[in-house]
Amino acid sequence: MKKAYLFLLCAAISLGLVTQAYAATNLLRNSSFETVDAVGNFAGWQKVNGDGEFVFADTEVRYAGTKSVKVAIIEMPGGTIDYYNNLVQTVNYPAGVPLNARVYIKPGFNPMSNARAGMIVTFLDGQGREIPNSKVEVKTGGTSNWRALRASIPLTPAGTAKVSFTLYVWAARADALSVGGAANFDAAYLAQEYKPVPLNAKLLNGGFENGVIDWVEADYPSKASNTVVRFGLLSMQKKIARLTNATGQLIDFYSSSYQDVACTSGKKVVASTVVKTEFLKPNTVATLRVYCYNASGTILRRDSKYVYNTTDWKRLTITIPSTPAGTARLRYVLYVWGKPGQDAGKSAYFDGSTLTITTPAS
Repeated sequence: MKKAYLFLLCAAISLGLVTQAYAATNLLRNSSFETVDAVGNFAGWQKVNGDGEFVFADTEVRYAGTKSVKVAIIEMPGGTIDYYNNLVQTVNYPAGVPLNARVYIKPGFNPMSNARAGMIVTFLDGQGREIPNSKVEVKTGGTSNWRALRASIPLTPAGTAKVSFTLYVWAARADALSVGGAANFDAAYLAQEYKPVPLNAKLLNGGFENGVIDWVEADYPSKASNTVVRFGLLSMQKKIARLTNATGQLIDFYSSSYQDVACTSGKKVVASTVVKTEFLKPNTVATLRVYCYNASGTILRRDSKYVYNTTDWKRLTITIPSTPAGTARLRYVLYVWGKPGQDAGKSAYFDGSTLTITTPAS
């Protein structure tokens, strides 16, 4: 499943766009998976890729109604094949109208595994061909109660004639920690309406006890660690890799993980994390950053604290006495940078990440 997806984050879509009102009718058949035949086929849905026997009705774990659909990782395929199992439904859908997609999911994966479950919306032309750079994907992992995965855009791409709505479970090849995991899906929804996905009101999974779920991974990905931990059972590990460009030249290493959190102007912000590094070079750094953005995505303020060449846990704290006028959201970032080839194989570990947003005393 290593494909180039365009992740359309609602925070990046202009909220000033005005669209026509459309009837919010769910276009998906059997959206709550109540209708299933004797051999496990769900009406309206097609099982694509993987083994159909690993996709089945669950009457015990459900969000609504009497059933959900469960997709389980019973065993990993051999060789160089990733595990991938999905359910797909394709519906007619015009260009130039809003789209709102949602599904409720209950993931049950080992937080240290790389197993993920998600929803993909693919836009197709009249010949059934995918419209380039228009795919929307939302995913999660780890273990949690029911949670909604949502995606919404104000206007579907030019040339859209159909939409393919996919629910999937994926795990990287030979990831033994993924085996035995599963995800339940229920109450799927697809309609011609635009409902911007709200920002979270607080930092999620700051202690990484659910792995690196809820963190957006940019550049080189991080992973959960259970060997170097300050609090609880897990931390976030960012391990420096030796990276090269297309010509084989060594290039800088970057790895950042972030969350966007709702915030308004005039708020006191305190961001904190603890970090431990294995770095030997003085200019390989592990950093905490906080950005203040306005509604159009312009950075109004940025703050950072960093450490280098430290092998003991150290707390980094950023205090913003009052967020700038026009602030609409914060971006909380954990970041590692190293010069080309420097400290390859060494790691930084983050734990106990917190973010408080309060109104200053007058």
